[in-house]
Amino acid sequence: MTTPNETIRAGLDAHERAKSSGGKAKLASLASAPNTIPKMTELRQVVFLARNRLSAIRTAAVEAMRKHREKVEAEYGDLGWVENENGKGRIDTLGASQRKRMIDGAIRKFQKEQDAKTADERATLLDGMQDAKAALDLVRDSWQSPVGVLMRGTLGSAKRATYAANLANAGPIEVNEAIREAVTSGDKELAAACCVRIDAMSRESRQSLSFTKSDVAEVLIGDEYAKAIEAIGLTDFAIAQGELADREARAIAVSPDEKIGVGLRLEDLKKRLGKNFDKDGNALDENGEPVVPANETEAERLNRLYPVRYRGDPNGGSDGRPVDGGGNGNN
Repeated sequence: MTTPNETIRAGLDAHERAKSSGGKAKLASLASAPNTIPKMTELRQVVFLARNRLSAIRTAAVEAMRKHREKVEAEYGDLGWVENENGKGRIDTLGASQRKRMIDGAIRKFQKEQDAKTADERATLLDGMQDAKAALDLVRDSWQSPVGVLMRGTLGSAKRATYAANLANAGPIEVNEAIREAVTSGDKELAAACCVRIDAMSRESRQSLSFTKSDVAEVLIGDEYAKAIEAIGLTDFAIAQGELADREARAIAVSPDEKIGVGLRLEDLKKRLGKNFDKDGNALDENGEPVVPANETEAERLNRLYPVRYRGDPNGGSDGRPVDGGGNGNN
C-alpha cells in the first residue's frame, strides 16, 4: 500500500530522493493512519515539501510566461506595418484585433508546452496531497476535544476500570481529591475514571466540583492536543496552498477571495494555538524569527530558507541551490 508520504516523495526530484536513501523504509512505517503526533508531524513536513515544490514550479512558470509574453509582443509589435506611399507614416496591414489574436495564440501554445513539461510531477504531488488529506480525515474526528482524546487514550485500560469501580459511589469531595491526585501524578487513567464518574453524577453534584472535565483534560494532555491540532491545521493549509499554486502554474485564474480564504485558515490557527507563523506556515518565535525544527535535514533546511525559490526551475536546479525564476543558480 502506497502511503501519502511515498506518493509525495515520488514527485520530488531525483537529487532529493538520492539524498534520502533509506527513506522508503522510514515512510513505510506511516502506512497506517497518522494517529500519533510524530506521524502527523512527519506527514505535515512532507506535505510542506510538496507544497514548496509546487510553489517553485508556479514561480518559474509565471516568470517564464512573463518573459515569453514580452518576447512575443516585441516580435509581433512591428509585424504587418508598412511605409505609407508618401513616406509620411505607416499602415497596419494586420490590424490590432488580428495582431492580438496572433499574440494570444502564441502565448497559449507556449503555456501548453510549459504545462506538459511539469504535468506528471504536478499530478503526482497533487495526488499525494489528496492521499495525505484522506489519511488525516481518518483521525481528524479523534482530535475534536482534549476530553475526547483523554477518554479514547485510556479506553480498555484495566487500570482505568479499577479506578472507575472505586469511584463508582464517590461524591464531589472524593472526586475533587481524585482529580488533584491525577493531575499531580500525571495519571491519565485516574483522570479518565474521574471523568466517567462526573458524567454519572447529578447536576447538583457536578456543580459542587472544583474542576470540570475540560480542566482536567487540558492540564494533562493540552500540549499533546495542541501539537495534533497544529499538525492537522498546517497540513490542511499547505494542501490548499499547493492546489492554488498548481492552478497559477497553469495560468488558471485564482480569485483574491480564494487567496484570502486560504490565508484566513492560518490566521484562525494562530488564534487557536496562540502561536505565530509566517505566510507559509513555518513557526516563528516571539521575536518573529524562524524556529529551526529539531533534527532538520538539509533538504528541509533549504525548503525553509527558500520556500518558493528553491529548485524553481521545473527542468533543473536539483543541485540543492536556490534558483531564480529562470532556473539559474544564484551565485
